[in-house]
Amino acid sequence: MASFVFEALNMETLLRRDQRAYACPLIGDKKKGELERTPGAVRRAPRPRVFRPRTVLDDLPEDSIVRDYRLSTEAILALYELISPDLERTNLRGRAVPGIVKLLCCLNYFSTGCFQGSVARGGGVSQSSLSRYLGQVLKAIRKQMCRFISFPKDHDDLHALKQSFREIADFPNVLGAIGCTHIGICAPGYSQESYLNRKGWHSLSVQMVCDSKGQITSLLAAFPGRYHNAFILRQSGLFEAFESGDISDGWLVGDSGYPCLPWLMTPLADAQNPSQVKYNEVLAKTRSVIKRTFGVIKSRFRCLDKSVGVLKYSPAKSADIIVACCVLHNIALAHGVPPPTEPAGEGELEQVDHDEVETPEGTAVRDNVIINYF
Repeated sequence: MASFVFEALNMETLLRRDQRAYACPLIGDKKKGELERTPGAVRRAPRPRVFRPRTVLDDLPEDSIVRDYRLSTEAILALYELISPDLERTNLRGRAVPGIVKLLCCLNYFSTGCFQGSVARGGGVSQSSLSRYLGQVLKAIRKQMCRFISFPKDHDDLHALKQSFREIADFPNVLGAIGCTHIGICAPGYSQESYLNRKGWHSLSVQMVCDSKGQITSLLAAFPGRYHNAFILRQSGLFEAFESGDISDGWLVGDSGYPCLPWLMTPLADAQNPSQVKYNEVLAKTRSVIKRTFGVIKSRFRCLDKSVGVLKYSPAKSADIIVACCVLHNIALAHGVPPPTEPAGEGELEQVDHDEVETPEGTAVRDNVIINYF
């Protein structure tokens, strides 16, 4: 009996296939969607594709645009003009999704940290499509990284930079504030222990340098969470630039997680006189701008805020998301877009003191700074 049923099903399948093969196509004057059928024909009119409505900037008030995308209309269009060649489809078959829609969907994901499905529904594209668009947008923004994140080298720019830092707390010759922040990621499929930070969650340790206004001037987002600030610094191009003298006549300010170098001023572990105490206080006020910058970036782009969730991508793609958000942060500053009022939920991991070797040259420079300015 079972064999007979199986045989009958096969025959029915063959009959249907045969009927489809000989079904008539559309006949001349019939309305679109109707078929002239011969007896036994089973072909049906194809259903029209349904495209969900997509967001258009012109239809939204400016405050909604800034809230949803963290950039102004002007900033979004300026960015899109740069990256549109990487987002627009050259194949003209079918209904191509406009590049601006791809960008807006990704901006909304960066700003909210929501799951891709909810973001995709808001932008009118599917979750799988958004995942594909995310890769395109990340690649396009990374290509523009050096345009928006670069350490100043022009003499006039460096002079203006020092002056702006000195206005914070009167610390002289500062070229930038350096620090590391942790961005949560899901446990990777390899070397999981390397990504565990000392608080026990998986992260990338991201080194940044910012100016007095919080603009990022140097970024390194490639290291697993277990690695310490000083180690990451020594692997960076920034370290080589200062050591070689390519960047000179000034210094960075950092916390006690860094060694004291001729171009990197750090706190005294044991301040013993009023001048040393004042040095530590002024240094702390000056370098606080990097901690504020971490907070602003995470509140502006909630996908980086661990209180919302962790990045559910590979370390490499997570690093690309971090780079994109930092580029967008600088674009927002350049266009005068104010930061969100809501603070980031996850506090910074404070560096614990490590026995970093302080070079004699570094401590000599620091001693001279204390004697001459404090």
